[in-house]
Amino acid sequence: MLLRLPTTLLAVLIPASLLLAEESRAIVVHLADGTNLLLRSWSFTYEYASGQKGESPTLASSARREAQDLWTGRKSIPLTGRTLEVRYVEENHVVGGALQKVPVARGFVLVSREGKRESFKADPPHQDRLAPGAAGRLVQARALDLHGETIGGTQREFCLVSYSSLVECPVQADQRVVTIQFQP
Repeated sequence: MLLRLPTTLLAVLIPASLLLAEESRAIVVHLADGTNLLLRSWSFTYEYASGQKGESPTLASSARREAQDLWTGRKSIPLTGRTLEVRYVEENHVVGGALQKVPVARGFVLVSREGKRESFKADPPHQDRLAPGAAGRLVQARALDLHGETIGGTQREFCLVSYSSLVECPVQADQRVVTIQFQP
């Protein structure tokens, strides 16, 4: 028996299935204040500076690379179906003119579907990952950001790790990512 659907019904079903496929690649972001966000069309953004050797890092040009893997050192770590926990340590920083202990991201814990935990230092990505064609230039990682779109269509960006004194990630609980769940 052949089932024939009206053309208008097919037109509704096809975009709906594409939307479900897009949502399945969404991630769940847990913030330190207890807020959870579903982000779609997400990526990591690795910000870096590139300049001539001997030039001040503040004069170097800024650039960005996007990826969906976690880059630490020379490693590229796929995250599909896993959970990434951001590990913070309390460090003294000047906030509003006073020295305060603030949480600073220094590592990650990757949790597999089976519950196996693997720790990584938040090392900056190797310059070959950031700027593959920058042979002979100085390349310095500045920050790792996560950005994506909420279900309501709002663009959100979170600073996960600062690799340089030129970038400071916010310390407020509503801006600090503690866990990211990646869909299979």
